[in-house]
Amino acid sequence: MDFRAGFLIETFREAVENIKIDYAVFNEDLAYKHGPAISPKIFEEFILPHYKKVTSFLRSHRIDIIAMDSDGNFEVLIPLLLEGGINCLEPLEVAAGMDAVVLREH
Repeated sequence: MDFRAGFLIETFREAVENIKIDYAVFNEDLAYKHGPAISPKIFEEFILPHYKKVTSFLRSHRIDIIAMDSDGNFEVLIPLLLEGGINCLEPLEVAAGMDAVVLREH
């Protein structure tokens, strides 16, 4: 994950330093219909620090909207995604129980 975070940052660097980017999207299929593919504990330990590194880099270059594209029901991971700098979720898969009204409360 550390390699991936560094790779993403260095891949984006020239673009974010030279043009205004409106938003960024993480594409991670984190979940299935009935819940996440990984536990919140595993996400927090192995993934969260690296999300923070990448989202901090993006925000330091005026990219304030950072979305997560994931299928399934990843509701239990939302507090960690928010902590990691994600502030937009797409899509909200109704068939997996993702309810926009309930999620808005997070």
